[in-house]
Amino acid sequence: MTWWDVKHGVGAASNGGGFDPTNTNFATDGSATSATGTAPVFSSGSYTFVAGDVGAWLYVKSGSNTIPGFYKISSVSAGAATLDAAIGHASNTTNSPNSADAAAYVGFIGGTNAVAGIATTASPSSITWGVDYAQNANGVRTAYTDMVIDAVTNTKFTSAGNPCGPHLVGNVINVTSGTGFTVQRVLVSSVSGVTATCDRALGTVSSTAGNGNLGGALDTMQHATDAMDGDSHTIWVTGNANIAVEITDTVGKNYWLLVGYGTTRGDGVLVTLTATASIAAILGPTTRMTMAWNFDLHGNANATNCFTWFSVPISASVFQGLYYCKLHHATAAGASSGNPTTIYFYCEAYSNTGDGFAGYYDFHKFCYSHNNGAIGFSMSNTGGQAYGCIAYSNSGNGFVRYEEMRHCLSHSNTGTGFGAYNQIYGLQWLNCIAWGNGAYGFVPNTATPTAPTYYNWLMNNAAGSNTSGRGTVHPQEIGAITLTVDPCISASGGNFALNATAGGGAACRAAGWQTTWPGASATINALDVGPVQHGDPVYLDFNDAAANDELTQVSTDFPTGSTVEFRTGSSPGGSNAATGTLLATVTTQGWGTPAVGSMAILGSWTGGAVASGTAGYARFKNAGATKNFDIPIGAGSGQLNIDVNPIVNGSTLTIASATLTA
Repeated sequence: MTWWDVKHGVGAASNGGGFDPTNTNFATDGSATSATGTAPVFSSGSYTFVAGDVGAWLYVKSGSNTIPGFYKISSVSAGAATLDAAIGHASNTTNSPNSADAAAYVGFIGGTNAVAGIATTASPSSITWGVDYAQNANGVRTAYTDMVIDAVTNTKFTSAGNPCGPHLVGNVINVTSGTGFTVQRVLVSSVSGVTATCDRALGTVSSTAGNGNLGGALDTMQHATDAMDGDSHTIWVTGNANIAVEITDTVGKNYWLLVGYGTTRGDGVLVTLTATASIAAILGPTTRMTMAWNFDLHGNANATNCFTWFSVPISASVFQGLYYCKLHHATAAGASSGNPTTIYFYCEAYSNTGDGFAGYYDFHKFCYSHNNGAIGFSMSNTGGQAYGCIAYSNSGNGFVRYEEMRHCLSHSNTGTGFGAYNQIYGLQWLNCIAWGNGAYGFVPNTATPTAPTYYNWLMNNAAGSNTSGRGTVHPQEIGAITLTVDPCISASGGNFALNATAGGGAACRAAGWQTTWPGASATINALDVGPVQHGDPVYLDFNDAAANDELTQVSTDFPTGSTVEFRTGSSPGGSNAATGTLLATVTTQGWGTPAVGSMAILGSWTGGAVASGTAGYARFKNAGATKNFDIPIGAGSGQLNIDVNPIVNGSTLTIASATLTA
């Protein structure tokens, strides 16, 4: 598996451009001093670092107490390399990428380093290491003019001018010319003494004066895809670029990954690719299992689609994916995928003339499609899944022909919020919200599914203010929620979190399905309807002394004679007006002495119930109602316990126990 590096505006087509972090022949004699600091000093028993190594990246593959990753060589002195290991300046690796084919991505970048250093001990040894010259900030590390192919084995070579050493292992050489040499890219698999062995034949045995370039990034993504050979390649891309020709790959090169970054691999910075000519798509892969991360694909009214794929039949059981990408200003759809399945994760499609996302049988996770000229999310085939997605202000329907949708929101689209339109399979639409759409809220199947086992299953969906009404009523719709006000804090401002308004967000909080599990009735779920979960208050984690001080202040601010209101629902936040039905009010009788971060109540706190319902939280208020705080409650468990829950109107409520923790 080769990793290719592309640096727009910096790299060159003639550079080596590649490095294989999965190689099994890296040197194992590395050691370091000051290894836990920001500037570790690294040395090897078999290689003397030189000034030409500055700007390349040392690869720490493994070793006791090491932090595997790539660390830039900032300087060299006395044969040792000083590394830049400051927080955020290096790339950590992991052998467990978020991929179905984890084995193909051993050494996957897990992100930039969160701690300084290359190890957890100051002076580690026996480190397995290599040097990635494809990332070399200074371009080509070695320009060979005297490569000599071994007299017996045509995969081996030597160079008198640039003797081979362990630092070359894993690097790609672009062989550019030489009598008897094959013009191609080869990878240095191993080195013994001053002889390097490559992954393929270099040409004719005993050939001399071969020319080639080792190190340096490539200049375009297309040159990187052209350089791929076989399966499981990763292309790292940095620097924004104008795209005048669709970026594609060659049939037969499978399992490749494109990842954009800013200055350090894994930093999550998006690379902008702008279409500057009339093209079908900016990214148009044609083979199996292609994934792209961290790209801003700008159609610029030139690209028909920002991303597209159509070529492989679904029977091949393949998939592709876009992760953390933006797709906008295409003349048709932002993303248009055919057959096979495409996975979109944390992607945004906007300001496209057509649909935001147009697919065949796709999966969308936490995607946002808005202000497009047609449908927000559209499937052409039966199927597709959407989870936690938002369709807002599109000139068409929000979602069309999805078999399964969970926790999605369709808001202010000109058409129907959620439509099936003769989907041949049954539907599972759960915990979704349709608000303010120009037609219906929900339109499940209008025809009988093709088999009796296919059912429409609509659970705990909320709707309101849709021009044509809630939509087609189906006998299998359960837990329908009617909204009378916008449930979002500020949709026009891009804040789709649930507000605490009655008939709006409050009706969706903790109203999602599933709430309990068979045989585990003590386990209570509190899912919100819609994509954004409101969460409970966060409690600070003090040490005992600080916690006792905080609790003492509570007892001072809320002395005997303060009140406690028991209300339905969940807390809207202490700074907001109380929500939910007031069930009962009791008067406090004082507090015990704080100890070990806890404080219990004193006396018996009782009060009369004024309404029936299940109490979800309690609001403590001082006598002047100038201060308050909320706390979740339970019956026999939790921070505030009551003797009976649900509460019955007219009964006497007793606080069985209350222990505040801080």
